Amino acid sequence: EGDPLDLGPERVSADPLDVVILSLEPETDEAVLERWDSLLQRPGLNVIFDEAAASAHLAGWDQSRWARHLAAKALGVDVLLPPRPEGGTREIGLASTARPRSSA
Repeated sequence: EGDPLDLGPERVSADPLDVVILSLEPETDEAVLERWDSLLQRPGLNVIFDEAAASAHLAGWDQSRWARHLAAKALGVDVLLPPRPEGGTREIGLASTARPRSSA
């Protein structure tokens, strides 16, 4: 974990990695990403990009949802929701005025 300008791909590539999550600022210079190309193209490495400006403003339920989304991608699983409490129902009905949230 750290700033890509400080770490450098040489230092990180020495670690056994399965997943890299890059949280990029909008002003990230293309040259910074090019410097990391050899590491990011390593066979078998799961690279996940996060838009820092968007995720930094999340709070509460939305922040938890995004954290589950990133964790599921990092772990390679399709389950995004936490386990239901014992006795919980499988489906939750929507009120006639409710709209489903769009997926990210």
